[in-house]
Amino acid sequence: MGHIEAFDKMAATYDTPDRKIVAKHSAEAIHRLLNQKTSKTAIDFGCGTGLLSLELSKDFESILMIDSSAEMINVVEKKIKDPSFSHLTTKYLNIETNHVLPQKVDTIFMSLVLHHIADRESLLVKLSDAIYSGGQLMIIEMERSEGSSRHHQTCSQTELVEKLPDYKFKNIYTETFYQTVNENGGNSISLYIISAEKV
Repeated sequence: MGHIEAFDKMAATYDTPDRKIVAKHSAEAIHRLLNQKTSKTAIDFGCGTGLLSLELSKDFESILMIDSSAEMINVVEKKIKDPSFSHLTTKYLNIETNHVLPQKVDTIFMSLVLHHIADRESLLVKLSDAIYSGGQLMIIEMERSEGSSRHHQTCSQTELVEKLPDYKFKNIYTETFYQTVNENGGNSISLYIISAEKV
């Protein structure tokens, strides 16, 4: 995952009010689309400081929180010391240097991660392999307005929907669920969610 050093540096101050609001809205979108009957175990891929997993902690029997930033993982581990979060665990893992995810689960969710990944095709293969048949992949990403920062590449909502069947996903649904503002330039950013079922 790119920008690991930058995430290490910002880990202690990552939980801004804006990011907490985005995590809350993202969790609401995931909760609404989640197949409650089949989703028991999950991976939060690129968990950051764990904002999303903490919001979704009651939706799963277990969540494995994975990130390639050791400092982000350190922040998460301090948060989940409470016994009520005993079903949440962490793993420091750089997916670009590891060939597989450590376990298979019912659901994988990831928020604002994909635009950091250079080899998205390889990642989608690994994510697909780590989801049980009938399970779900939930991707939250952004569509940036023209003139916004070029620091990250845009993940096209349309292109992702078209590609997912190639990675053994069906019943693909997408919607834009939140409009936010770029902290650096004040440009509009639309957040969308894609839900896909593993074949």
